[in-house]
Amino acid sequence: MPAVPPTGIASRSPSSPSAVAVNLVADLLVRIGGQTVPLSRCRWVLFDQTGCAYGSLLGGFCLDEQAAHREFTPRQRDRARQTRRGWHVELLTRDQWAARARLCLLGCCTHLVPRPEDRHLLDPDDAVLAAAASRWTIPPAGGEPQ
Repeated sequence: MPAVPPTGIASRSPSSPSAVAVNLVADLLVRIGGQTVPLSRCRWVLFDQTGCAYGSLLGGFCLDEQAAHREFTPRQRDRARQTRRGWHVELLTRDQWAARARLCLLGCCTHLVPRPEDRHLLDPDDAVLAAAASRWTIPPAGGEPQ
């Protein structure tokens, strides 16, 4: 990740005219899909194996995927289980976040209705998914909802 070097802005402190305070201003830049954007304007998103977003975090809070995953899932045992089951963390621009994660986080996405061929990927202990599945009917292959 290319970074912008910090720039110093010197100012005199009102309490001591001889003291110089330096304010460091730095914003890390990241390249996502060929676009360079400030990390602070991005979002880390936790996706499950079906592509449904389960969590979102401002980009500036974490510097890499592992740190973001620790924020979403504090226990190592749970992170390892999620990773084995295909969960992953991605850094998205605001536009990508709006297109890929927003509806999921609002509970309006289509990921809650798994395709029949993806049912083996689902976590049987996932209470959120179980509750969602109880509200939806899964259409037969090539058919209309029942």
